[in-house]
Amino acid sequence: MTWSNAIHSKPKSEGQGIKLPPEEYSALTHYNYSSLNQFLERMIRYTDIQAKELMDGGYQFSWKDLLIKPLSEFLTRFFVQHGFEDGLHGLALALLQAFSFVVVYLKVWEKKGFAKKI
Repeated sequence: MTWSNAIHSKPKSEGQGIKLPPEEYSALTHYNYSSLNQFLERMIRYTDIQAKELMDGGYQFSWKDLLIKPLSEFLTRFFVQHGFEDGLHGLALALLQAFSFVVVYLKVWEKKGFAKKI
């Protein structure tokens, strides 16, 4: 079995696999973070990959994305996905996820040479 470098990708396998009950098919234990440092370390790795994927896909940097994308991420995580039900933990994670979007778009801007045009 091989995994691609894409974030949250599915493994590719060859040959015959084992038969699993439907509830265990593609079962995967996803471990999140147990500390702020773990989150930030992963954020650095993931934002590098996400910025590259955007650029490889032809994305052209827009300063508006520095506002719109993080705000949308926060609102989705905190309200739509009910992060508020987790109290301060939900607020913290929604803010951190929104910040990671800021970092992605700033990395794209950096790779474009910090263009002054806004």
